[in-house]
Amino acid sequence: MRLANRRDVTQAWRSLGRAPFYTITLAGVVALSLALATTVFAVVDGVLFKPLPYRQADRLFAVTLGRHDRPDSLRPFSPISPAEFHEWSSILPDGRLTAFSFGDSQPVGVHDFVRATRVDAAFFDVIGMRPVIGGFAPDDFLATGPIPPALVTWRFWRDRLGADPSAIGRSLVDDHGQGIRIVGVLPQDFVFPLPVKSPDVLVPRVDATPRGLGRSLAVLVRLAPSARVEEASARLAAAAAAWANTQSSSSSGTTGPAPDDAAGILPLRRALTEGRTEKPWMAFGTALALLLVACLNFSSLAVARISRQWRDLAVRRALGATYVDLLRLLTLEHSVIVMVGAAAGSLGAYLLLAIMRDLIDGMYTVLKPPAIDLRVIAFLALASIACVIAVTAVAARAATRASLRSAIADGGHATRRGRRWFSIVTFEVAAALVMTVVGALVAGSLMRVWNEDPGLDVDHTAVVSITPPTDASAADVEALMSVAGHLPGVAAAGGAAHSILEGAFNGSVFDTPHGATRPAPGQGFPPIESIPITHGYLGAAGLRPLAGRLPTDEEFRTGVPVVVVSQRVARRYWPGRQAIGQTLTYDGRPFTVVGVVADAKYLALDLDEAGEIYWPVAASPTPSVSRLLVRFTSSRDAVTPFVANLRRACPQCWVGRAETVTDALGDSIRPRRFSAWLFSAFGIAALAITGVGILGLVAMTTSRRTREMGIRIALGARAATITRQIVGEQLRSIVLGLAIGGLVAAYVVRFVAAYLYKTPTYDPWAWGAAIAVLLTVATMGALVPARRAGRVNPVQALNAE
Repeated sequence: MRLANRRDVTQAWRSLGRAPFYTITLAGVVALSLALATTVFAVVDGVLFKPLPYRQADRLFAVTLGRHDRPDSLRPFSPISPAEFHEWSSILPDGRLTAFSFGDSQPVGVHDFVRATRVDAAFFDVIGMRPVIGGFAPDDFLATGPIPPALVTWRFWRDRLGADPSAIGRSLVDDHGQGIRIVGVLPQDFVFPLPVKSPDVLVPRVDATPRGLGRSLAVLVRLAPSARVEEASARLAAAAAAWANTQSSSSSGTTGPAPDDAAGILPLRRALTEGRTEKPWMAFGTALALLLVACLNFSSLAVARISRQWRDLAVRRALGATYVDLLRLLTLEHSVIVMVGAAAGSLGAYLLLAIMRDLIDGMYTVLKPPAIDLRVIAFLALASIACVIAVTAVAARAATRASLRSAIADGGHATRRGRRWFSIVTFEVAAALVMTVVGALVAGSLMRVWNEDPGLDVDHTAVVSITPPTDASAADVEALMSVAGHLPGVAAAGGAAHSILEGAFNGSVFDTPHGATRPAPGQGFPPIESIPITHGYLGAAGLRPLAGRLPTDEEFRTGVPVVVVSQRVARRYWPGRQAIGQTLTYDGRPFTVVGVVADAKYLALDLDEAGEIYWPVAASPTPSVSRLLVRFTSSRDAVTPFVANLRRACPQCWVGRAETVTDALGDSIRPRRFSAWLFSAFGIAALAITGVGILGLVAMTTSRRTREMGIRIALGARAATITRQIVGEQLRSIVLGLAIGGLVAAYVVRFVAAYLYKTPTYDPWAWGAAIAVLLTVATMGALVPARRAGRVNPVQALNAE
């Protein structure tokens, strides 16, 4: 087969130039579908396909912890205590363990913080990677200080330090003398082995309290090639059971959750993606389905165009053109359209990724951040080539049937082509309805989440991470809260010992009272959160007593054993009774309920606790706070000045991340925002492709009937009659497509039920809106060319042939 020359390319350009609507429409369809498919592939590539960037990654395992009586409780990266890790350090003769923190903020300048994680001396040996520049020294793991040594990521070194080699040894500190000393740079492809956003710096983990019982460490294991996974898992399980027995014996008579007594190991790849692959696979499958619809649309319009050129192709065949010549011409035309669409699609994918990076921040950056790299470009090229091959194969089959006799007679093909167009429109409408229904359900679910009442005072309120001095007493913490509450622009401020709107379950330290409502068999309640707070917190949260009173400032300062419960706790613990005056017990100490307040959301906007119990920080065995809730007199640019004033007021305090409650609420539902954006984009794209496809198909098929329309109008047919006839012909395929799509969607929506919040999978509003919009778009796609056909000039129509 002769390759295309310049003359062939020029001929293809001229042929497409004579049909600008056809060319622009198909290029737009290809661009839209490729933009979305490429964007989705760039996101899911790091989750589903890209290999782990570690040496012998198949020998890396994450430790799972849980309860032996609840096998479903075994979870990878479950936190363990330094004391527990110390006991485990020698139980695997054929493996090495490393423990690291889950991350926090680290100052790197005045009012400048980055994500940081503490790693031990075995970390790089276990994961099988090394810094490309510098590294930690053995002494770095022996002592800590206000300016610890740090390894920075390649991105941090490039963007913040200008990739300057002389930056090694430089210290980045804030105005309190805290910060980091750069001792090395991590590899460009370094990804931290946790299913969260990678840290910007690594600092040494110093075992200042190797016997500490606070659970704050994740553990990885590297097994030797000869080691058996089952044996290593059994050793860890025995160690976990022995540790749990020891802790249960030493803490007999106290309350609190039982320690984990079961352990195992899970391949790192599976641990990183566990529970996170279903949505990427669904998104990738939907993207491929959208590409299929676009290619089918392309094919149908290409065949319709060939039907219009039937006589021209037949004349070429009669004058000696071979099948190969026709195939070459079609391939060139379709390649030009796809290349233009691919170029526009790659630009669209680049723009879409800029939007999606914010939505997936900390969610799906497991193996690589989404970017247009060589793997993504290869996917784009393969998808484009596949589209060209498929469309050309379909179009060539129609083109090579052209003969001069059949073109002049033009008989025997109308019925078959009519059935083909009917099937194509039916399939497109069915596929579009499935995508539109899913998008409408997920988008409606997000709207319901946003309409939830968080129970907190959202306006003019911010959450600030704070760590008081290590030797601060309960009185010192309360005094610090008083200082914060009297800073300029502050209406109220108070501290809490738990995170706020970060999805972290803490549970309750109080015993469940006798007579509390029990869950039904097979069901359970969400956990109750007991939150140690300081004075001023309830006022900053906007929580007012619905019954009883709030603790006084003096009760907060002195740690009087009183509690305030939310409405859900009151109903569950004392059904049908008055909560005021009841008693809750913690470690054998009675706490009196003095007030009832409204329920609030402290985990996420779409997560419900079974209620909250507020009690004084000063009554806790370890009085401290980690979050500060602040309500300002004005919301305009109030957070940054407050943080600066707080640092000046308490130089010994570490003040970290600060964000408004509105931003925190948005971050807490980031996965839902991602799902809504993604599936809504697919639905909108399917609507656009279907509408444009029907419009183009009807326009091109009715143009072949110009002579017929002219004759009918000349014989007295009204334009409205012809318009109704053409639209009616298409409505049959549209309605059938809606029926088939509805049946398929009824099955598919079951797979998105987990992503819906208080939205039934067969929500009539979402389904009705999807069907109505699709029916409108499809009908308009048929109506526009039908109206043009009804206004044809009979004389011109008869002379056209």
